Parts: sequence; C-alpha cells; structure tokens
Amino acid sequence: MAAQDNRRRLNIFKLAFAVVLCLIAGTAAAETAINYDVVIEGVKNKSVRSTLEAVSNTFSYKTKPPATLSLLEHRARMDIPDMIQALKSEGYYEAEIDVGIDDTRQPPLVTFHVKPGPVFRLESVKIEPAQGEGKPTVKLPSLRYLGLDLKDPARARDILDARDKIIKFYKDLGYPLAKIEEQRVVVDHETKLVTAFFKVDTGPAGYFGATTVTGLKKLNEKFVTGLLPWHEGDRYNSELVAKLQKRLIDTRIFSLVQVKQAESLDERGRLPMTIELKEHDLHTISGGLTYHTDEGPGAKVSWEDRSLFDGGELLRLQAGASGIGYSGEVLYKEPQFLRNDQTLAFTNRLAYDQTNAYNSRNLDSSIILEREFRPGMRLGLGPAIRAEEVDLVADPLGRKRDFILPSFRTFINLDTTNNLLDPTRGGRLEVQLAPYYDILETNVSFLRGRVSYSHYVKISEEPFLVLAGRVTLGSIVGAERDEIPADLRLYSGGGGSVRGFAYQLAGPIVNNDPIGGRSVLELGAELRTKVTDKIGLVFFLDGGSAFEPSFPDLETAMRWGAGVGGRYYTPIGPLRIDVGIPLNPRSGVDDPFQVYVSIGQAF
Repeated sequence: MAAQDNRRRLNIFKLAFAVVLCLIAGTAAAETAINYDVVIEGVKNKSVRSTLEAVSNTFSYKTKPPATLSLLEHRARMDIPDMIQALKSEGYYEAEIDVGIDDTRQPPLVTFHVKPGPVFRLESVKIEPAQGEGKPTVKLPSLRYLGLDLKDPARARDILDARDKIIKFYKDLGYPLAKIEEQRVVVDHETKLVTAFFKVDTGPAGYFGATTVTGLKKLNEKFVTGLLPWHEGDRYNSELVAKLQKRLIDTRIFSLVQVKQAESLDERGRLPMTIELKEHDLHTISGGLTYHTDEGPGAKVSWEDRSLFDGGELLRLQAGASGIGYSGEVLYKEPQFLRNDQTLAFTNRLAYDQTNAYNSRNLDSSIILEREFRPGMRLGLGPAIRAEEVDLVADPLGRKRDFILPSFRTFINLDTTNNLLDPTRGGRLEVQLAPYYDILETNVSFLRGRVSYSHYVKISEEPFLVLAGRVTLGSIVGAERDEIPADLRLYSGGGGSVRGFAYQLAGPIVNNDPIGGRSVLELGAELRTKVTDKIGLVFFLDGGSAFEPSFPDLETAMRWGAGVGGRYYTPIGPLRIDVGIPLNPRSGVDDPFQVYVSIGQAF
C-alpha cells in the first residue's frame, strides 16, 4: 500500500510539474510574440486592395503574431503567390509583389510593395458546340447574357461565371445534361489581351419525367406536386426547376428544399426528378415591439399553423396594441385554389383606432383571390365589407357616424428587390384600388386608390453605400371630403411616411387636429451606410402632405422632415431607430423631433 501511495504521489507531482512547464512556456511565448502592423502600397483601387487583404494570412492572423521576425517574414512571403493569383483574377497578369519588414520601428511594419502592371483586356469569347453524330445545332448565348463585354478587364471570376451561365443557357433551352467539354483561356503578354474559348456538349434534348417526393411527415404529397410548374412530358427547362424551388421555399413550411434531377435520360428521353424536403415545425408563435414618439409603445403577437389540414393551408391569429388603438385579426389562406399559382385568402379584422384624427370601431372582412403572374409579381382582387362607427376628432359637435361599406378591392405587387427587410437593389411597386358604397344611411360612394414605388441602388461596396428612394401618390374621387368616413381619408406623417411630423399631422388641420384629405403625395430618400458588419447609419429626407382636392395641390406647402438613424443588423432584419426633425414646423402644432424604433428599414 505504501509503495502504491508513493507512486500515486509521484504521478501527481509529474502532472503538476508538466502543467507548470506549459504555463511557463505559454507565458514566455506570449512575451516574445512579435506584434506588427501591415500595409499594402501601390494599389489605389479599394476593391482590389480589399481582395488582397482577404487572401493574406499576414492580415488575417494579425491578432496571432509569430514568435520571431524570421517567422513573420516567412508568413508574409508565403502570401505572395496567393496575392499574385488574386491580382490575375482582377485582370493583372503581369503583377509583381515584394515584401519588406521595417524592424527599426515598434511595432515592426510589414509592407507589401505591389506593381500591378497593365490591366489585360478581354479580346474575344468563342463558344463552339461539340461536333459529332446526334449533336444538334443550337443558337449561342450572347456576350450580354454572359455578363461579358469586350475590352473590359479580363477578370477570372467573370470568365468562370460565364462558364456556369453557358450551361444554364442550354438547360433553359431544354438540354438538361449540357456541360462544358473544353475550356481555354489564352493570355497574350504582347498585346495585353485575353481570349476565352468554350466547347459545349449540349447533350440530347430532354423532357420532364416522373417526380418523386421524399421527406414528408405530416404534409400531403398532393400539395407539393400541385406546385409543379410543369407536367410530365413537357420540354425540360431549368428556369421551371428554379421556380419550383422558390415556390416551396415561399410556403415557409420546409427547412430543407432540394430539387434534384437524374444523371441520365430514360428510354423515352425523359428526366426523372426528385424533390427532397424536410418539414419545419408547422406551428409558430411570434411577437414584436415598437416605439414611436407620436404613437407610443406598441406590441404585436401572432400564432399560425402553416398546414392546418395537411395541405399547406395557413391559419394566423394576430393581436396588436399601441398608443393609437388595438386590433385582432384572423387570416385563412387556401393554397392552389383552382390552379397551382392561386391562393384564396379570408380575412376578418376587428379594431378600435384612436388617433389624432378620428376614433373608429370597425370590422373589416374580405375574400381575396391572389395569383402569381411571374416571380415577384402578384395580383389580388375580391369583395370586402366594412362596418364601422367613426367620429372626427376635429368635429366640434362630436358626432358619431355609422357606415356599412361594401367594396371590391384590387391590388398589384411587383417586387424585384434582393431582400425583403433590407434591400440593396431592385424596386417595389404597390398599387391598390377599391370602390366603396355606403348602404346604411348616406349612400355615399367613392373610389380610393394608392400607388407607391421604392427603388434601391448600391453605390459602392467599399465604403458600403446604398441610395434608397420612394414616391407615393394617393387619391379619392367621387365624394366630398366631409362625406368620406374619417378613417378612409388620406393622411400623411409618421414613421412610415414623413418622419419628423407626428402620425397623420403632415396635412390639413383644424384646431391642431388632422382632418385628412382626398389626396396625398409623399417623397423619401435615404443614404444608407455601414460602420461595421452589424452597425449602420442612415441619413434621410422625407417630404409630403395630404391635400383637400382629389389630386395634390402643389401650390400648398409640403411638409419636410430630415434626420439620421441607426441600424443594428440581425438575422431577422435590421433593428431601426430614427430621429426625425421637421424642417418647416408649424408653431404650436409640431414637436421639435420624433423618434421611431422598429424592425426593418423605413421602406
């Protein structure tokens, strides 16, 4: 026993001694590490410089300094081949790079001396179908389709992208097995020109074969096959495959969507397809908080089932409250109604709205048929009815008016943006039109329309700059303003229109209370930039007003607001805080500033 105890104590001593040695070695290494600075000289283009920094370990591992100057020099020189290759990818095929370390300063400075040389230009792009028996003669894609332009810098990435676009071009024409048989890029160092050559084997024409669906647990397979934009036997088209992929993702039912094709055609020239899916949890509870100076705090909570009867049917229950009222809403959507690109939506909304302009207790019900005409474009129309009791705050008699208003609503939405909550390119068009007729007492009838368009342009990547603009025009015709229910008139002002002015207050007022109008015009512009990957800044200018006539009276003063905002980028979209200041406030009416907090960009 004594011998065992001695061995145990000896082993513990050895272990402790080893730990101490490791700590001493680690401390010594930390003390002898060579911290350094690093720069690139000779490159003026910010994008090219960023590319060089991205492929350099000397930049990437700056927080992990080496132990000696010789190791630092080795690290820097090992970067040179990758940096040369990166310059070639930008069209600099004669680039030279040297590196030096100034160890007379503290910390030492590593300098990459870059001589990019001339930019090589793209002289020609040749595409040749592979020859041989059974090879069809087909048209060739244009340079514009490939994203190439002669005399542009011969960037390697553009040429590689062209290869993929050529394959897609022929798959869109119905050749599902198309491939590049040969590819050559010839660099002429005398003329400084580059020639790209592609030989394409289109393979035989193909047709859609049988489709197999895998991975379903609860959902009915007929719902998935009902989304197919093709029929078995149709000519193959890869755009239809992408369209199906988008339709499946847009249902928000699946966490995994993969549409795969067989590696060869069957004996009838058809290509079997496989759809691999994994279902999300089909029940979701969500909520959100907002704060606007003019509206106060707000909250919203919702519950939804995205496949109520195992066929992709959506049921959503939603409730919300803020300083200007509260509401409850029930939405049911029946997908693939009569055809696979149509949805029938039933909506019932009960609300009490208490704004600066009016108090309204209302029930709004609608049945809307929606159809997707092409990706990003939807049209909807259908009957609706609205029952309400409403009074205008500015009415000195405080009269309450009752209405029952049948209508027929129409909308068109066109979205070509690249992101729902934070777009950087593309545009959005929203058109709404609805005739109303009161069947209760007044027999008033009117037509209410609204058009809004937003556009987004990325000015530069470094620094990150996006210019966003918006214009909105609304009009009501067929009735005088005082005949129209106060909550269906047009208003301007607030976080979604003219920031800096309180909700509904950018327009005509009586005793400092908004009374709305029969037309509205709003303009907005934002310059968006990023300080870091997570933090951004926005500078904005908004203008707008509601007007008494059915069309904006441009001789009437528009209200203008400007300000600055902060953005914190999260996986569900940017967290927004904007501070708006009215540029032409009315004395005794408008506050010095307004604050808006919510999720997503202002537009």
